[in-house]
Amino acid sequence: EYLRYGVINLDKPANPSSHEVVAWMRRMMRVEKTGHSGTLDPKVTGNLICCIDRATRLVKAQQGAGKQYLTVCRLHAAPEGGKAEVARALESLTGALFQATSHLRR
Repeated sequence: EYLRYGVINLDKPANPSSHEVVAWMRRMMRVEKTGHSGTLDPKVTGNLICCIDRATRLVKAQQGAGKQYLTVCRLHAAPEGGKAEVARALESLTGALFQATSHLRR
């Protein structure tokens, strides 16, 4: 019964699409409906919020909520400008960013 309202925070592996992952979940859990709150490219790993049966109603609300991205990186050499250079580069990546999809770049 708990599955009917379930939300699973899944670490999606590389290669399957988000749609494939929720389809596998639907078959394995023997539930009627599954959905996800945002598509990850097939080759991308990451956090995929999956909703089961009655919880699929939450997908629209989750998609409308803001997203936040976090990165952890390891530099193999000290940058010439020191920490200030790294801070400036990271600052340029905050806020609303526009990314053209690959089919628009051609």
